[in-house]
Amino acid sequence: MLSDFPGFVKLTEEQNKQLWGNCTFIFDTNFLLNLYRHPHDARDEVITILESIKERIWIPNQVALEYHRNRHKIISDQKIKFQKSKDLFSELKNELNKKIIKDGLKRLHPFIDYDKYCKMIDDFISKIHKELDDGDSRQPDIFNEDDILIKLTELFGDNVGAPISTQKELDDIFKEGENRYRLGIPPGFRDKGKEKDKDSASYSYGGLIMKKKFGDLLIWHQIKEFAKLEDIKFIIFVTDEKKDDWWYEVSGKTIGPRPELVDEIERESHVSLFHMYNTEQFLKQSKKELKTNISDQSISSIGKAIDAILIAMEDEADDPESQFDNILCDILVELTNQLINCGGTINEEVCSTNATGYGLDTYDLISYSYNKRSKSFHFKSWLFITGDQIDDKMYCGSRISVLIDGFIHKVADSWVLADYEILKYEVE
Repeated sequence: MLSDFPGFVKLTEEQNKQLWGNCTFIFDTNFLLNLYRHPHDARDEVITILESIKERIWIPNQVALEYHRNRHKIISDQKIKFQKSKDLFSELKNELNKKIIKDGLKRLHPFIDYDKYCKMIDDFISKIHKELDDGDSRQPDIFNEDDILIKLTELFGDNVGAPISTQKELDDIFKEGENRYRLGIPPGFRDKGKEKDKDSASYSYGGLIMKKKFGDLLIWHQIKEFAKLEDIKFIIFVTDEKKDDWWYEVSGKTIGPRPELVDEIERESHVSLFHMYNTEQFLKQSKKELKTNISDQSISSIGKAIDAILIAMEDEADDPESQFDNILCDILVELTNQLINCGGTINEEVCSTNATGYGLDTYDLISYSYNKRSKSFHFKSWLFITGDQIDDKMYCGSRISVLIDGFIHKVADSWVLADYEILKYEVE
């Protein structure tokens, strides 16, 4: 009876040892991206563990694609948080000084030296700023060499799955996904809401049209195909997904992977043992089964970091700042069209080149802040505007970089560009 329902039964000690001793370790996109969010020392210890199992690690092609599509955003978000933290402490100091002056506290008591205390606070905040700057300098930068990317490339090498090659094959998976999601068959059915935003519900890569809501299903499909083709009998999948379309939960407690997933991969791909861990569980178990030297402090700090990420994701729907990327992208596309077509300096530069089809290629957000009271964003960003070459002529100024300082306000239910200034521009 037990052998017929493996997904509902806890692994025995013997099975666990067999699994860890022989498995292929497969990692989800969030595991890779979270390396940018972990404390530096803890991150280094995780990479050391990956190095120790280098011959046994693999990622689906969809994981690699999602990693590359999101890497720059994660790096940028981390860099912005340093500046926002510095701004927060500066604001606290300024507000305190304003309060002291407004209430006339400096004149209230001859033995209370507010200047001395304010100097102590200034020195303390300067120390915090220095520590933040030190941490910022150790973070990857989108314009500089990415040490994490380099290390992951070295580690995984050719241990990355092949991409899906035709749109028909992809569309067949999407068709299957529609039916699975309708019936609540894992994984991925919790992502069906991603289709609501029509502008960002799909994207293209490799000549194929991808649908975001089927990202998890594509990963699962590629894991099954890999196991079947390579005759993989033991798999550990490491993911920091929290949703119940991956995990089997009872009374709010996570028991293990969804039984349907265990059954499906064992039945279709002839896998003998399949199990899942989040990063914290994986690191704890690696100490026991792989004799790794990762510290308890690193495991704890990584667990706390992931918990913070998950809490932030739960609050995302109600937080305008979490939607800023989508808001800004729409605004910048509209602004670019205005700059190109409606007169002014940029329009003159466009008209002076022999390129056509100008539009927003990409942008680099330098900084932004959100004012909750006025429901407005203040941002500074580079726009990179490119055009297409005419026939076989050489490009002439077909890339224009524009630095924008602007304000976005919410009007009714829409976000609009209220004002902007071109700080400078460059023609390449």
